[in-house]
Amino acid sequence: MKKVVLLFLIVLIAGNVVAMEDPITVQANPGDNVRIYVWNTVNDSKTLLNWVEGVADEKGLFSKTFFSLHEPNPEFQIKTFAGTQLLKEETFNQQGILNPLFVDCAGGECTISIDTRPEVNQVEEEIAELFEEVTEEETGEEEPSMETETTDAEEADNLPLTGNSIFKTDEGDIRWSTISIIVGAFIILAILIGLKKRKKNPSKRKGKLSPEEQELEELEGKLKEKDEEIKKIKEAQARKQKITEAKVKLAREESELGNLKRETDPNVKKIEEAKAKLAEEDKELSSLKE
Repeated sequence: MKKVVLLFLIVLIAGNVVAMEDPITVQANPGDNVRIYVWNTVNDSKTLLNWVEGVADEKGLFSKTFFSLHEPNPEFQIKTFAGTQLLKEETFNQQGILNPLFVDCAGGECTISIDTRPEVNQVEEEIAELFEEVTEEETGEEEPSMETETTDAEEADNLPLTGNSIFKTDEGDIRWSTISIIVGAFIILAILIGLKKRKKNPSKRKGKLSPEEQELEELEGKLKEKDEEIKKIKEAQARKQKITEAKVKLAREESELGNLKRETDPNVKKIEEAKAKLAEEDKELSSLKE
């Protein structure tokens, strides 16, 4: 059971190691309707992972971060509309989810690139501040804020590799239910480990048992030891009996083999006859000397 719980935790965390943390931004015309579809493409099969629809702001921008997206190389499909009229439609592959993406549909065809606009860093800072505020409201603890100056490269290096899909929804809200499940799983795991250690060391519980219960437990332990000892002795006797039977069988087969050789080999037969004749002549000679 302990291994099952541990495997569940590993799968839960490993399945969400990399998730989308930066937005995909579409540049259209102000007031255009924008749709973003996220597909998982395997061979000729496509599965819709997520999608969103919205209206471009006064600058013609529409952004979305799919926090629950952890497919490393999804297919992004972008559509822009003026009312119900389709203006642009384009599909992009192999862009990944580790960098902010910018899709420019204001010109001719839609093009995609890594978003390097300075506004992106500002949005990330606002999201981080909002996350800190939500955390303080939930916990009731206020922590002093620390201002640090880092370059864009340092900020990119400090991005976590464990995506927000475990702890955040697509709207950026904290998944307290997921956190509760993980904490509960760790508590269950700790209880199972404690029960296993308690089972391995029953002597620690003797102080809580009555004298009769302690005596009964000791007798049961001795009976178990005797049973194991008897079992080992019986096994040794059985092995010894098998060895004796094997030796007897081997001797019998060797004797039979020797008889067969004497019967089939003429030289052996002649030697046996010569030995018998020699024994008779020795006996006759001894009688004559007397």
